[in-house]
Amino acid sequence: MHTNPVEIPTDIKRKYAQQNAFPSARYFQIHFDYLHELLGDMKNQLEVSNQKISVLQQQLSQIVPAVVDEIHQ
Repeated sequence: MHTNPVEIPTDIKRKYAQQNAFPSARYFQIHFDYLHELLGDMKNQLEVSNQKISVLQQQLSQIVPAVVDEIHQ
């Protein structure tokens, strides 16, 4: 036995669509704040990583000539 679905009045459909068509400003603000914080953390981690790479490059530049000299002896 098939029943016909209840038809929702057009004015209720419009009202529902207007209310739920787009998330609230608070929704976006929360996500923007999270992304902003995440980006700040990533920038800090990148800065620390770059500093560590710089130190390693300096150490490597001191080690390589000594190793090359030792190989050639």
